[in-house]
Amino acid sequence: MKKTIYIEVVPETSPLEINPAEQTFNANENMTPITVSGVDSRATVELDGAPEGVSYNKVSKQITGTPTSGVGDYSFNVRAIMPESTGGAVTTKGSYSSRACNRTKLVG
Repeated sequence: MKKTIYIEVVPETSPLEINPAEQTFNANENMTPITVSGVDSRATVELDGAPEGVSYNKVSKQITGTPTSGVGDYSFNVRAIMPESTGGAVTTKGSYSSRACNRTKLVG
């Protein structure tokens, strides 16, 4: 007699938290660092659609920089990608949004 056993192997996913999720800052100034936490140590963190001048530092686990395109609203996704050996699952948090603006002082 022959018995069949079915096994389902599902990909591992990584948790992903970002803080703060939104901010406003002056153009040509560094943004407040964004902390990326809860990520599985095997995962690779990537920014999808981040403006030029903004990057992820895997040592400090922070997103930092200054958008080089100047004044504007920027939205992008943060992704944690597990290795292929664990199924290569992707966890996405988005859209992170930041605004670089010109702050002016009214004199009157």
